[in-house]
Amino acid sequence: MASGRINSPESMKMASDVFHAFGGSWEAVEQAAVPRADGVHVIPRRAIADALKKKSA
Repeated sequence: MASGRINSPESMKMASDVFHAFGGSWEAVEQAAVPRADGVHVIPRRAIADALKKKSA
């Protein structure tokens, strides 16, 4: 699991990279998210990789 502070420069860059991987669509990001038992939504790395492939195609 990634470590770091919320809203750190690293976490903001990660959020930006994920957002852009999904074509700048928060809807697409939310659709890819999988809820954990604790209610946190996680975007699987595989979903990000697939979005990047699709974007570059």
